[in-house]
This record gives sequence, structure tokens and C-alpha cells, in this order.
Amino acid sequence: MSTSASPRPPAVVVGIDHGPRADRVLDVAVEQAQRWQRPLHILHATRIGLVPWTVERLRAHEEIARRSYERAVQKAPELVVTYASQVEDPSPALVTASHTASMVVVGAGGHGFPASVVLGATTHQVASHARCPVMVVPETGEWPKAGPVVVGVDAAEHSVPAVELAFAEASSRQAELVPVHTWWWDEPGPFLAGAEETDEWA
Repeated sequence: MSTSASPRPPAVVVGIDHGPRADRVLDVAVEQAQRWQRPLHILHATRIGLVPWTVERLRAHEEIARRSYERAVQKAPELVVTYASQVEDPSPALVTASHTASMVVVGAGGHGFPASVVLGATTHQVASHARCPVMVVPETGEWPKAGPVVVGVDAAEHSVPAVELAFAEASSRQAELVPVHTWWWDEPGPFLAGAEETDEWA
């Protein structure tokens, strides 16, 4: 007679960098993994640039991931935490990780300096191509953890997964769920309806 361990549920994957806001993104990912009762996987990926890669540089990048791992374990000792450091563009690395993840957590990035612009581009690419939900953590500001959770809906079938995720998130936070449906209407004008007809001749 043999027994096998239950398969581990899909992890919450968090993409980190060496920026000053990395701890904020990590802390949000830790809270999300705790709330969903999922493992946490910390992923640090750096593209190959003009500077040659050396053993020292690889160790320095792995140290970034290891420090994040230690912070996560300290904040949530009961959480199953793993980490990896990859020499790869962050966007495809996170998109690949999303294929087996329950959620990907990334920072929003910004526009104040080049590093933030790159991070913002990564966030956009991951949100556009990921195979799982993506949580984007803003650079600043706090939000009430009790909600409400707001979800945009329409009559199309593709809004169903968003509603399901929002419902699960609201339930886990014991928060109010607020569906929002919006539309717009352009008043007819000369550029939309065409010029009015007239019987007068010039």
C-alpha cells in the first residue's frame, strides 16, 4: 500500500526588483497568499544588458530574491515560500510563471525615472498576456482591506471570470461587492450625422 501527498495548490507569484517599492509589492503578495491559503513564489528576473554577466553579479541578483524570501518568511512563518532569480526579461518570465500560478502580483511602476518606466512597461505586458489574474500594486497610498471590491461588468461572456474573481476576493475579505456597468453616448452633431440638408442654392 502506498500513499501520495496532495498536490500543492497553484502559488501566488510576485515579481520583485531592487527598487525602493519592492517591499510594498512583496507585503501585498504575502497578504494575498495568506488570504487565499496558497504558497508564495518570489520571482526576480533581470534582462541581459550591455554589462557582461559575472559570478558576482549573479550572486548579487540572487541576494535580492533571497532577502525578499527572508522578509516573507518573517512576516508569515506558516506560509510555504519559494524564490528564484532568473537571467531573463521580466515580462516573459512572469507570463510564463502565470501559466501555473493562481495570481501574479506586480508593482505599478511610474514615469518619474527610467527604471520606473521599464517597470511600468513590464506591468502592462504581464497584465495583457498573463494566463491568470494579475494584481497591480500602486506605488503609493493605502486602501481599506475590508473593501469594497469593485468589478466592471458588461453583458459579454468575457466578464464572467472577472465577476467570479471579484466575488471570491470580496468573500475572502468579508467586503461588499460593487458591480459597475458604464457606457457613453455621443450626441449627434455635424460630424456624426452629416450636414443638414437645405433647399437654398448658393
